[in-house]
Amino acid sequence: MGAQGTKWEWRFFSRLKLDESPSINASIDGILHGFPLEIRDDWYMILEDPALGLKIRSATSRFPVLELKIRHDVRSGGFERWSKRIRVPITLNDNLAGFPPVSTITPILDRLMIHDQEYKHAVNWILDELANLEIEGKDPAWVKAAKQRQQARVDECLVERTTVEMNGKRYITCAVEGVHFNSVKRGKEALFESTIPVVMGYPEFIIQRSGY
Repeated sequence: MGAQGTKWEWRFFSRLKLDESPSINASIDGILHGFPLEIRDDWYMILEDPALGLKIRSATSRFPVLELKIRHDVRSGGFERWSKRIRVPITLNDNLAGFPPVSTITPILDRLMIHDQEYKHAVNWILDELANLEIEGKDPAWVKAAKQRQQARVDECLVERTTVEMNGKRYITCAVEGVHFNSVKRGKEALFESTIPVVMGYPEFIIQRSGY
């Protein structure tokens, strides 16, 4: 199980036309110019809690990873503090059509040795949800997010721009991320206008746009 400390993040989403350029502003274009484009498919399990994000990262690659992130704090202006302390390799059955069933996810979560009480509570809640689905003979709802991401470090922060295709629609998300709140706040204020329409983290965006 991988471990990471908490980080502050400010993120917004905006709808793109299918042929529209992902350019946001000259500052972002300049910062990210020349940095590599990461292309991957992430599969998100639909959880009705915007403070929890469970996904299979790089699901269609040779080395998919089950990842759980938790939101610990929210401040005005859309600043959120997250951690990703659970990141475990997962084996997907190539013969399965579509997303993994309950029987694939539950054993992995069951085997985790978790000492952090907040993560233990989150995992137990997810396991209860999966158990209820299994009783009902259902599998969890998933959504595929096809991503093309660029990142660059600016001072103490990471600046990100990602296009996301989901359910036949295309979006752009930009973020400033870092360990220190004040650094992220300064980065956001330097790069983005004060009025951005949809500011939220990935889990909340997935809930709102998944169609479930």
